[in-house]
Amino acid sequence: MRPDQRISEALDVMARYKISGVPVTDAAGRLVGILTNRDLRFEEDPSRRISDLMTKEQLVTVPEGTTLDEAKSSSTATRSRSSWWSTSTATSRA
Repeated sequence: MRPDQRISEALDVMARYKISGVPVTDAAGRLVGILTNRDLRFEEDPSRRISDLMTKEQLVTVPEGTTLDEAKSSSTATRSRSSWWSTSTATSRA
């Protein structure tokens, strides 16, 4: 998702894929925020821009190849509610 897209578009993606949040990236693909159900809990205007509500501060990222356990540990260490990692880049080692 991009910051200038509408909240309604994010809600559509979240419903389609049954996910609770989406990463927000700039045109170069850099993470600039995250939009979650928590950000949207009290919002009544789906025509607003994602950038109006997305979490922009204290984002925690991990390098590609990071295991899910390592990502969770990083999130716990920072104690940030806005931590995000992708299960496509955080792989589980069984």
